Amino acid sequence: MKLRQTYKKNYEVDLMTDLKSNLAGLYKKIVLALFTDPVEYDVDLIYNSLKNDDSKNILINIFASRPDWYLNKIKNIYLKKYNIELEEHINNDTSDDFNILLLQILQCKRSKNQAPDIDQCKQLADDLEQEESNNLSIDSPIINSIFMLLSPQELIMVCKEYHKSTERLLTDMVNEKFKGNVKKLLNAILMAKISPSEFFANALHEALADNSFDESIISILISRADVDLNVIKKYYFKLYENDLADDIANKDKN
Repeated sequence: MKLRQTYKKNYEVDLMTDLKSNLAGLYKKIVLALFTDPVEYDVDLIYNSLKNDDSKNILINIFASRPDWYLNKIKNIYLKKYNIELEEHINNDTSDDFNILLLQILQCKRSKNQAPDIDQCKQLADDLEQEESNNLSIDSPIINSIFMLLSPQELIMVCKEYHKSTERLLTDMVNEKFKGNVKKLLNAILMAKISPSEFFANALHEALADNSFDESIISILISRADVDLNVIKKYYFKLYENDLADDIANKDKN
């Protein structure tokens, strides 16, 4: 951002304009992304994903992993840039279960409590176990309470209590009761809140397994470059016994 400001001041031209006219291909996409404000970059990714109705992986990665304060900034910039509220755009796109989940996430009511109440977490786990025998859906209050409202620390405690009671993982319940993008988003929330670096290592592996060089690869590398990319690389090697850089290089050759 400072380079862009200095470039404009010294040469009276927008650096982005010069970059767009001098670069091409994936390299152009990556460089332009690096010179874009991170929140605005996410805003553009969300807008394009909703507009083009393509793969929901980028939406899943962003909505599952960004904290509430960041999501609120996304909503503000989205309205200013595209003259429509993000929630309205999502509503206009479709009213399916996946978009209902996105709207629930955008309420930004997640707890900040870092010291979980064990009894409360046990009760939530018990309530979920009991609700499973009924028609569990994304409209069930227990799903909202656990996946949309709990802090990472509380979520970990609920997972432990659920496993203690049922001898199953919370992801087992998600995989059994839900399908498609809803299943992917709920599992992404669990992983992104509990172990974000591991989540992004897995997301990169899935993206690299696709036929094309998915833009989600670029977005993950850029958004995590100054956060935990070194940790992501370690998780990637631990999980898949491959070097992330090598897999990216091989993907680019293909």
